[in-house]
Amino acid sequence: MQEDKSTFATNPSLLRRIRDAGDQQAWQLFEKTYRGLIRDFCKRKGLQEADVADVTQEVLIKVARAIRSFEYDPARGRFRDWLGSVVCGRLADFFARGGQESSGHRDDRSAVDLAQQVADSDPDWTGTFHHYILQAAIERVRSHFDPQNWKAFHEVWVGGRGPAEVAAELGMTVSAVYVAKHRVLKRLQQEVVNLAEDLPALFAGSTQGGC
Repeated sequence: MQEDKSTFATNPSLLRRIRDAGDQQAWQLFEKTYRGLIRDFCKRKGLQEADVADVTQEVLIKVARAIRSFEYDPARGRFRDWLGSVVCGRLADFFARGGQESSGHRDDRSAVDLAQQVADSDPDWTGTFHHYILQAAIERVRSHFDPQNWKAFHEVWVGGRGPAEVAAELGMTVSAVYVAKHRVLKRLQQEVVNLAEDLPALFAGSTQGGC
């Protein structure tokens, strides 16, 4: 199996690296990973394209200024929720200054109600966050595995197909399919944590035996 021997677990996470204003590579990766997430969430709240771009840039500027003081502590809150509060705070400002009219619709939610969505674990934000982080992680780790093993993982874990069926189709043993899935998931988990210092529930028990 083609797999790089280095592991992301031995490196500082992205969220720790972007605290260093001189680490431009880290910030570029952060923007690449999170800009689409922020833009998509703003669109879901009804903003037009120009407004989406403005609010997204405001959020990124806010994050760049505030990230140095952010400390990851699951007992106090995740980065996911912190970022969500920043996004909803910018959206609340947008609506408060009459932005709802420029977006072609009115929204009667108060700024407090809007920001409270994330504090209450708004499934819309949480789901969007996890989707984007998972897709970013998949894009980054895919090149570390050969096509056959990657397809075995994808067909079983993403496609929900049976290991025996996939093994027969790819000319692999069932055991090899299990091993491929386990190794890719382990690497994928490491990269998700690297990008977000968080691990969505969909990974629970996914690398502990079984398939």
